Amino acid sequence: MNKTNRLYTFFAHEHVKLLIDICCPLAVWILVYCPYLKFYLLHIDTAGYLLAGQMILDGAVPFLDFWDNKPPFVYQLFALILKCSGRNNFIAVTIATLAFNCISTILLYKIIRLFSSRFTACIAAFLYPVLSHLMLFRDSISPNAEMYMTTFELCALLIGIHAILKKSIRLIILAGISAGIATAFKQP
Repeated sequence: MNKTNRLYTFFAHEHVKLLIDICCPLAVWILVYCPYLKFYLLHIDTAGYLLAGQMILDGAVPFLDFWDNKPPFVYQLFALILKCSGRNNFIAVTIATLAFNCISTILLYKIIRLFSSRFTACIAAFLYPVLSHLMLFRDSISPNAEMYMTTFELCALLIGIHAILKKSIRLIILAGISAGIATAFKQP
């Protein structure tokens, strides 16, 4: 087998196609986030979540020692990120939000790919970060509860579709758990 055939065989492999398909939209997310990594200006909600995360690390109990109108998982996520990266490492929260947005993009691609062509899934995966940024600008990258909720909602949808196709009660339960986690980040 010559070099051209080996290269074609490599790029024809499904896992490589998937990697190529999602690299472009993920690159868009990264390009959108990069200019903001240097700034410490916090969205008002993000500042509240960071304070709540720091208070949890100090032993405070959400809704007893402090209160906000968000469900508890957003505070717990911020506490976990701050515990792993350092109490004042606010950039880590932005990077974690980038990871959630990238995972959401991959899940969106996979959901659309179940029902449509590879081309359609690629376009949708590309448009998701582009339109999110164009329509919401700074809020599209601000560490906010909606970003985390969306990831778990898309996960619930993908698992739910597979549950129906495979007629699996375990997958239905898993989809319900993922939907519940989404609600624990942000009530609909």
